[in-house]
Amino acid sequence: TFASFLASFASFLACFFSAFASFLAAFFSVFASFFAAFASFLASFASFLACFFSAFASFLAAFFSVFASFFAAFASFLASFASFLACFFSAFASFLAAFCSFLSFFACFRSSFLAALSFCLCSFRAFLSAFFFLRSSLFASFSFR
Repeated sequence: TFASFLASFASFLACFFSAFASFLAAFFSVFASFFAAFASFLASFASFLACFFSAFASFLAAFFSVFASFFAAFASFLASFASFLACFFSAFASFLAAFCSFLSFFACFRSSFLAALSFCLCSFRAFLSAFFFLRSSLFASFSFR
C-alpha cells in the first residue's frame, strides 16, 4: 500500500509537473506572442509615423514652394511696375521739357515776329514821312517858281 501510495504520488507529481510545464510553456508562449504582437505594432506605428511625417514634410515643402513662387512673382511684378513707372515719368518729364522748349520757342518766335513787324512798320512810316516830306518840298519848290 505504501508502494502503491508512492507510485500514485509519483504519478501525481509527474502529472503535476507535466501540467505545470505545459502551463509555463503556454504562459511564456502567450507572453512571447504578446511581445511579438507589440513589437509588430510598434514597427507598424513607427512606419506610420515615418510615412506621416514624410507626407507632412512634402506638404510643407509644396506649400512653402507655392508661397515662395507667389512672392517671387509678386516681387517680379513690383520690379516691373516700378520700372514701368520710372519709364513713364521719365517720358512724361521729357514731354514736359519738350513742351516747355516749344513754348519758349513760340515766345521767342512771337517776340522776333513782333520786332520784325515793328521794324517794318517803322520803316514804312519813315518811308512815308520821307516821301511826303520830299513831295511837299518839291511841291513847295515848284510853287515858288
